[in-house]
Amino acid sequence: MDIKNLETFLQIAHHQGFNRAAAHLNIAQSALSRRIKQLEDELGIELFERGGRGVHLTPAGAHLISRAGALLQQIEQTRTELMSLSETPRGEICIGLPPSLENIVGVPLLSRFRQSYPDVKISSRTGVSIQLREWVLQGDVDLAIYGTLEPEPILASTNFFREPAKLVGPPGWADGKQELRVRDLVGLPLILTPHPNSLRMLIENAATRAKIELDVIMQIESVQLTLAMVAQGHAFSVLPASIVNQAEAAGTISAVQLKYLSYNWIVAYSRERPISTAARRMIEMIGEATKSAPIDQIRMG
Repeated sequence: MDIKNLETFLQIAHHQGFNRAAAHLNIAQSALSRRIKQLEDELGIELFERGGRGVHLTPAGAHLISRAGALLQQIEQTRTELMSLSETPRGEICIGLPPSLENIVGVPLLSRFRQSYPDVKISSRTGVSIQLREWVLQGDVDLAIYGTLEPEPILASTNFFREPAKLVGPPGWADGKQELRVRDLVGLPLILTPHPNSLRMLIENAATRAKIELDVIMQIESVQLTLAMVAQGHAFSVLPASIVNQAEAAGTISAVQLKYLSYNWIVAYSRERPISTAARRMIEMIGEATKSAPIDQIRMG
């Protein structure tokens, strides 16, 4: 059976129609119809019942769908295993990145990787730490950079960097302040990331240890929106230093390091699936970039 025909079959079944599947795959509906006709002719049986309200699986189609996903997964795994034996990176690679590191890590990393390995097709996905971890587990990305509070027990991982957390306020607020403690958050209106989030857990755990209550007036996932709200004096926030250093240098916000509070970033990948040569090269490139430079001075080239 042709792999493309099987993939087309799965997409039509998932979207319950040729039109929607064609739009998702960005190919003509007639091309999809030809592939399914080829597959049905090869198997000698109809896989879909066509009707006015879309298409439905026949009993044979339902049986095939129970097997096709596993077959394609095995084929993809075999392809990855064979490619991992090659010393020359090729094929495709997908990396997961948190939105806060897209500019200071993502842009230089992907640029350098593209220059070094032009035969590798690169894609990326952006999400918060819990999403990125789940994508690695599910195989949706080959590797991901995300923040964590504890060593990663299930996935393989390497430490990327650890950095201090900072209390962020409007311009001029931090003038003359050298270092603060978590207990100094008492009484401050705060903007924090929503649950579940490793940074939010870090701050709340620290508050629990300090026996204080936090006044969280807003929950915002976007770093840029948080910094904009802080800059206008609406509230304060606690963020990793790498995220706020550029805005702090530009004078749009001010920030003070919080004593004994730091945030850890890791590079994670699957223990159960072999990683490709391209993924190994990217992990090596990330490690080399941070051996001798602080995060706000990273140069991926």
